Amino acid sequence: MRPVVNSVGRWRGNLSALRSRGRGSDTRGIMSTAETPLLFRHAPVASFVVSREGQIVDANPEAVKVLGDGRSDLVGTPVLAFVTEEDRARARENFLAVLTGKPRDWSGRCRRGDGSARVMAFRAVPLLRDGAVRGVMLFLSDVTQDQSGRPERNQMQALLENLPGQFLLTLDDGARIRYASGISRTHYLNETDAIGSPYRDLLEDGPDNLVRTRAMRRAIDAGGEWAGTHWHVRADGTAFPVRIFATPHRDPRSGKVIGGLVVGRDVSVEYDLRHRAEHAERLAALGEMVGEVGERIGGVARDVEAAVGPLIDRLNGSAPALRRGLEGLAGWTRALEEMTEDVALERRPTAVHDLIDRVLAERRARIEELEVELRFEGVVERSVNVDPERSRRAVLAVLDNALDALGDRLGERLLHMSVEEGLDGVILRIRDNGSGIPNDRRDDIYAPFHTTRPGRPGLGLTRARDQIRSQGGRIWHTSNGGGTTVAIELPYEAPEASFPFRPIPLTLHRQKSILVVDDEDSVRSGIRRFLEKVGYDVREAWSGRSALAQLTAGQPPELVLTDLKMSDGSGYWFLDQLARDFPALLERTLVITGDTDHAEVAAIAGRTGVPVLRKPIELPELLERLDEVARR
Repeated sequence: MRPVVNSVGRWRGNLSALRSRGRGSDTRGIMSTAETPLLFRHAPVASFVVSREGQIVDANPEAVKVLGDGRSDLVGTPVLAFVTEEDRARARENFLAVLTGKPRDWSGRCRRGDGSARVMAFRAVPLLRDGAVRGVMLFLSDVTQDQSGRPERNQMQALLENLPGQFLLTLDDGARIRYASGISRTHYLNETDAIGSPYRDLLEDGPDNLVRTRAMRRAIDAGGEWAGTHWHVRADGTAFPVRIFATPHRDPRSGKVIGGLVVGRDVSVEYDLRHRAEHAERLAALGEMVGEVGERIGGVARDVEAAVGPLIDRLNGSAPALRRGLEGLAGWTRALEEMTEDVALERRPTAVHDLIDRVLAERRARIEELEVELRFEGVVERSVNVDPERSRRAVLAVLDNALDALGDRLGERLLHMSVEEGLDGVILRIRDNGSGIPNDRRDDIYAPFHTTRPGRPGLGLTRARDQIRSQGGRIWHTSNGGGTTVAIELPYEAPEASFPFRPIPLTLHRQKSILVVDDEDSVRSGIRRFLEKVGYDVREAWSGRSALAQLTAGQPPELVLTDLKMSDGSGYWFLDQLARDFPALLERTLVITGDTDHAEVAAIAGRTGVPVLRKPIELPELLERLDEVARR
């Protein structure tokens, strides 16, 4: 029994000894947390592994929350250091009894990291190995008895903690976080990991934040309240404004200020809307001036066009250089005239094929002159809800741009047009086999007055983009040495007039496992890093077959996030396998893809009920969608 005597000597040490780290303690033979990851890590009760010498060997996330100290602050610290002085002797007696092999239950007060004392229920059981007591497993639960009305206060706290975009912090007198709730949905941080870290770690660097934080701390230390705005930083590095209300946190027994209670609300949506309104006011004032100038420019452009037209007709085939110059001038004036027109948006159901026929009829002569081979494929029955005239001008501008590219080409000139039904609208693609767009100019093609052709205004694609966007559509392009493809999406329905608002995802109350399936390493690893910061347990698969192998060989994850286009087992195939063999998991699957324009995506989403998220991914929306499928 000599080991027990040695342990008793350690347990009977004075308070100064209790507060020492004792890094040389022998912890061999104590059950490691690696042996019981599910029981220990995910236990809903605060759990500690304590050595025979009375030092904490490990603490689970719930223990971090209960004591309000970071795990690194707990591990290596004597467990009696957290028991209040008046209850320490009784706790020591019970722990020594456990070392003789007898489980014990008792209650006593523990000092939290923020300085407050809470009444805890202790449950200590011996950890046995090879018939000998190697340590103690300790379970704590907060049973603090409070005045009447505690249930109502608990309800208020639960309400505060679960309001969208809101978080709650308790700070100690050193402004270190001792309690956190809600920052997983606002900051994308694991709340347990934040405990013990300074409040300043949540803030964006900058003098304004520093001044406001100091003002908040001075007000709290003086027993007053503080309200203002801080700029915080999310786990992905983005900064966002937070409206802060801070009040002193007092010891319930002595009334002494021992820290601060901070309630924060993400006001980025309000901030963005306010700045949009201010920007709209500035644009309105500018618009009045531009409108007057536009009227005069439009009048001059019409006069010039009226004068130039007859001159071009009179020249016929003579003076080709002069004719090209006049045609260029006419193009400028037409572009300026269109820019200065104030035409109201008039939507109506429109057949896409009728729209394309009109555009091709207007440019048939030029297509024949350039000896362009025109190929067309695809049939759509569904109409779009657009302004036909604006849409015609946009498509015409894109077609002109393609014909310009073909005009420089020696040899076969091909123009390929196709239509298909996408998720949100009909997609028209116009592809030429010209020389393509240089890499250093791909971001400039929609910029006003950007052109590589002398005598051209460089406003065609600018106007096309504006005309399509004004109707709630999209326009994008791809280019390589083999030509350029411009895609236009015309919407089925008019977009909503109000600003889109998405509630911020609910708090991650516990770690969730998720399988991320994508054949692009950079995409997969980027998603993994982000989700792990929020608290997900992430697994990876590089194809549908790789993912299915993981599901059949081990424990399935709680959620699945999958791409569609992959070489070894596509996402379409993988979803079919889930529907057949793992129907419950299919309910908790989310698709991310850059191929949402394809009708097959819409069909599979309708058949399986799996939500689809477009690339590039907005991280707040990703969390929201994952939270939605997790609750299915």
